[in-house]
Amino acid sequence: LSSALPGLGLGGSGSGNGNVTVNQTTVMANAYYDFWADQAFTPYVGAGVGVAFVNVTGNSSSTLGVPPISINGNTNVNSNSTQFAYQYMMGVGYKISPNLRVNLEGRYFGTTQPNFQGNGSLSAGGASLPFGVSGSFPNNNFSVMASLQYKFGAPSVPPPPPAAPM
Repeated sequence: LSSALPGLGLGGSGSGNGNVTVNQTTVMANAYYDFWADQAFTPYVGAGVGVAFVNVTGNSSSTLGVPPISINGNTNVNSNSTQFAYQYMMGVGYKISPNLRVNLEGRYFGTTQPNFQGNGSLSAGGASLPFGVSGSFPNNNFSVMASLQYKFGAPSVPPPPPAAPM
């Protein structure tokens, strides 16, 4: 993130830059339901709940100069939060063999809104003015995934037909 403010009409100029990084680790418990599980093509749905550990870090700096004054600003954010997480899945699988299936899935993932906090300061002419930074942001996404699914154990064998009466 960077910007420049050339020629403000007052013979001044300005510039700024910064970055924000959001890291997230989730632990989820999911449940799936297969429709027509014994067919070659198997549509399925699923849902999950869990917890997300969200870490937000960022900093920015800017300078605005209007002669004879130069204003400098700096902001730092470093915040960790734990959020409720949820997801919904739907897809279709193709049975390659009795134990192997390839899946194509769409997944919506979201959390409650993580908060962040930080601090900053403005300085000009030797004086400094501190300030706080805080807020929240929506945390959700949609993804498309492909996967291979292997089912352990031998496929069930149907029981033999009953013996003919004599």
